[in-house]
Amino acid sequence: MHPDQRSSATPESKRPARRRKIRNALLAIGVGLIVALVGGELALRFILFTPSVDLGGLGGLLRQPRHYSDGNSEDDFWKLLCKFQGAAALADMPQHDAVTGWTNTLVRPETYASVDEDMIRGRRPVLLYGDSFAQCLTLPGDRFQSIFERSEFARDHVLLNYGVGGYGLDQIYLLLKSSLDRFQGQNPIVIVSVLVEGDFDRSVLSFRAWPKPRLEIVDDQLVTRGPVQTSVREYLAQNPVTIRSYLWRLFLYQGSSFLSRQRAQWRVDAQIEAEKRSLNRRILLEIERELSSRKLEHFYLAFHVEDGALEVDESCEWEERLLQEFCAESGARFVDTRDFLSSASDARPKQCAQFYGRGEPLQGHHNGLGNLVCFEAIRHGMRGAASEPRSQYQASANKYGMIDWIEPQVTTDTFLKRGVTLTTHGSGAGPFAMQTFPPMRLVMRADALGSTLVQFELAAPAKRFTGKLHAVAEADRFCTKTELRFCADVDGVVVLDQAVPPANNPLALDIDLDGKTSLTFALGGDRGGAGCNWVCIEDPRFE
Repeated sequence: MHPDQRSSATPESKRPARRRKIRNALLAIGVGLIVALVGGELALRFILFTPSVDLGGLGGLLRQPRHYSDGNSEDDFWKLLCKFQGAAALADMPQHDAVTGWTNTLVRPETYASVDEDMIRGRRPVLLYGDSFAQCLTLPGDRFQSIFERSEFARDHVLLNYGVGGYGLDQIYLLLKSSLDRFQGQNPIVIVSVLVEGDFDRSVLSFRAWPKPRLEIVDDQLVTRGPVQTSVREYLAQNPVTIRSYLWRLFLYQGSSFLSRQRAQWRVDAQIEAEKRSLNRRILLEIERELSSRKLEHFYLAFHVEDGALEVDESCEWEERLLQEFCAESGARFVDTRDFLSSASDARPKQCAQFYGRGEPLQGHHNGLGNLVCFEAIRHGMRGAASEPRSQYQASANKYGMIDWIEPQVTTDTFLKRGVTLTTHGSGAGPFAMQTFPPMRLVMRADALGSTLVQFELAAPAKRFTGKLHAVAEADRFCTKTELRFCADVDGVVVLDQAVPPANNPLALDIDLDGKTSLTFALGGDRGGAGCNWVCIEDPRFE
């Protein structure tokens, strides 16, 4: 063959071979990608649903429902939580109810009777509806119904607490609608409280730790899908997790800014928010119709989580605006606890943080002091005033157990025959430190707003201080499990910083004071109220 003929044929003969190589390479890449994704999906599922697989903590990290679903919008979040927590999460709610999903120990299922109805005794009922912020997770003496009984309203009125933990606005409405007939002829005052950073979200859920009702707007009517399946196991068997790809969900819900707008579109966030707006506005309308048709005096009360206590949480702005606009349009009275939290804390976040509890059982809810502040909002709504000067609010707060705590109170006293300086923060009546005998004891009370300080002047020389430190026995039995901390300072140097032990396991104190001029004890923390914040030093002695 002539050389020119051979060279001119080569490019044409090579083109099909090159195309085949490219096609095969792309096919190999595609197959490899599919195999990798399928393998990744299977591996992820294996880790998620095999509790014994830890992988150095990775397994526990991945077994978090928030990586695959939104607890404010999707049932799958709560279903996954049940799966990850195992058998303990499958227990039925003891107060389960086919209409509202559940009640609590203060509200009987099916009849919706308040366990405190016998307290009415001819007084006008005040019915407080809401979620756990209305229910209160503090000790009974710090809850709204107890504060109400100590208020000026108790002579002619009685507060029945219909707040139920975990409720959304839909359940609040259903409980209100189901219970109002019990008070026919008694002309109750109704308070509809809403946690604006959460209650509207819950209305689109059918499952939130337990099965719950799901309301829908059908032919311009608000309807429920039917009786609630109250068995958690049966509900999950009939309504399993709907997630098809956990790997894809892990990408959708990861917290980085990468493709954040596109991922929001894929999650259909805008459509879900639109549904929440529409459904909750309709529920508010039905609540207002229910109350107005009965000609009942009522008002709406807004609660806030700590992040929204002083200013609007941007992620929940639409919820606040919806409630405020609805009340303005309907002419309903609206009271916001934020106004009172801001006034009580002088709009300072550190001060406001003292109105919220941490750890079990409060977990970010109001502590006893926070309930007192929020009760001023209830008092304001009961009075029906359009506005209330701050001075009048603070006078009321002082009268009913809250003094001006913005600045610490400094007083002097004598303990153990030595002069002391007491620094306290004044939330509540009564002493914060005192000496008792016999037997000889030094007792101190912590305060939610700051440490209680007892400073001894050692003008008369002392070589050491001894005693036995512990919490009071009643606090160990009835109070929260959060800790109080006891600190001892000698001439400005911390010599002891210790969680206060229980009464049955006291801590022996032996503090060297030789050549020193001052000894200061500091007690901080909050276990749920004044009655829970006492500690005792038995047989305190200066030697």
